[in-house]
Amino acid sequence: MKVHWMSGVRLDLLALASLLVGLAFFSPASAQEAPDVVWEVAGTNSVSAVAFSSDGQQVASGGGSQNPTAEVWDAADGTALATFPAPSRSGAVATGIASLDFSPAGLLAVGGSLISTGYPVPGAATDVWRLADETIVHSFGGGKVSFSADGTRLTTGGLVREIPSEAVVGLGGGSPISPDGQTVATGDFDGEVTLLDVVSGDLLQTLSNGGEVRTLAFSPDSQMLASAGGGVDPDSTIKLWRVSDGALLHTLFGHGIGVSSVDFSPDGELLISSGTDVGYARSIRLWRTADGALFKTLDPGSAVRSVAFSPDGATFVYGRIDGIVAVARTPLEADPACNNDSVCDPGEDCHICPTDCISGTGTTSCGDGICQPGAGEDCISCALDCRGKVDGNPHRRYCCGDDVDCTDSRCNADPWICDGTPVGPYCCGDGPCNGPEDSTNCAIDCQFVFCGDGNCDASEDQCDCAIDCGTPPDIESICDDGIDNDCDLNTDCEDGDCVDDSVCSILCGQRGDPCVDGIDCCSGTCKNNGTCK
Repeated sequence: MKVHWMSGVRLDLLALASLLVGLAFFSPASAQEAPDVVWEVAGTNSVSAVAFSSDGQQVASGGGSQNPTAEVWDAADGTALATFPAPSRSGAVATGIASLDFSPAGLLAVGGSLISTGYPVPGAATDVWRLADETIVHSFGGGKVSFSADGTRLTTGGLVREIPSEAVVGLGGGSPISPDGQTVATGDFDGEVTLLDVVSGDLLQTLSNGGEVRTLAFSPDSQMLASAGGGVDPDSTIKLWRVSDGALLHTLFGHGIGVSSVDFSPDGELLISSGTDVGYARSIRLWRTADGALFKTLDPGSAVRSVAFSPDGATFVYGRIDGIVAVARTPLEADPACNNDSVCDPGEDCHICPTDCISGTGTTSCGDGICQPGAGEDCISCALDCRGKVDGNPHRRYCCGDDVDCTDSRCNADPWICDGTPVGPYCCGDGPCNGPEDSTNCAIDCQFVFCGDGNCDASEDQCDCAIDCGTPPDIESICDDGIDNDCDLNTDCEDGDCVDDSVCSILCGQRGDPCVDGIDCCSGTCKNNGTCK
């Protein structure tokens, strides 16, 4: 039984479309070693979950959105053994496979997502199949499943149940149970990880993953927990925690956009992960758990949503979004940690290879000729770098870095330069293109820019890339900033939202209004006493 968990899929069509379009134009920044495949088969659906049986004899995979199924394969050669439909219920249609898990007693739990055929309400359900005669022996709610190591308990639907009695004995269903059977871990979209006592449900620890939690796994000795996620959230790292006191042991940098799945090797010395990387789009990575160092990076050829070690650790199974299910040999040799060639190559980052990969705190200084609102500069705090007009006609005032950003043409009018890139700590090789990183000094992070890469790049804004830059407001809230705030192709006073705004009724100073120069006045003349003629 593999103790690992992957969250249900949250549909965001814009995010998905943007990400797929961006990845379609990716090419590897540097050739990565492919997995040493024992066998691979082409399934009928995109694969979202995989699992090894506890005896290592069988592999399960599942996925798809149209007629989703779970399939069981011979772990030795990939021979198809059985196919099971995704869970369905009266008045609902199955829309996917969320998770899979074997028990030592020859059961396979299949968790799936549902949507009502009446009023479309998302839901989830689990069927537990007896493999010997391909019969359903249990049915529950909830789409994320995990058996205890001995198979006597199953978490699903927010509850921990005894098997076969189905008696409810605890809370935290669907999340992984530690191999010693004492602790259950849960994660949420807000980045919070909680550790609960399996039986009492008492809170043991609360941990901050930093970004959306998509996958969790306990080490075989139950002493360590891995958490990861990312996606549109800023933190796509993997974190290793000590279960006893919640201490953060290591933070693993590498998957730049998101982590889809993690699993510990049976000896606990390695952690395997699958995810999407800025630079070469997708990878399977193996890490040393003792020090958090990257051990190996593999290119599976297509995005992978789920990985799992075999019970003996000699192989691992992975499932790709193009339907391929494969078993590959676990690598024995590590990638070179750093080749010291002054180029940050795939597999390197500022932590493991500081000689090749730049890093820094991202601080800036006023007077360097660049207005950087991301560092707190504006026309008041740094008039040397940031353009602005803070006196005269109120309707003509603006302040770069304050009430207008770098997309405003006035902020970049020659000779002014305004850079809206967020300023903060940066680490070449971690995925996002931050701070002073660019295509020349950090090509692995900055060579590929597309809507959906998790960064609001200089060429993007809320109108053309909401997934990276945020959802635009419903109305034109500022009527004199030169920006189409609500993305309806009408700017400022051209927008019907501004028809009653005073800015749009009086665009120039009337007689006696304060002025600095003639442009402030409807008459075109500013008198010596500082008022309009």
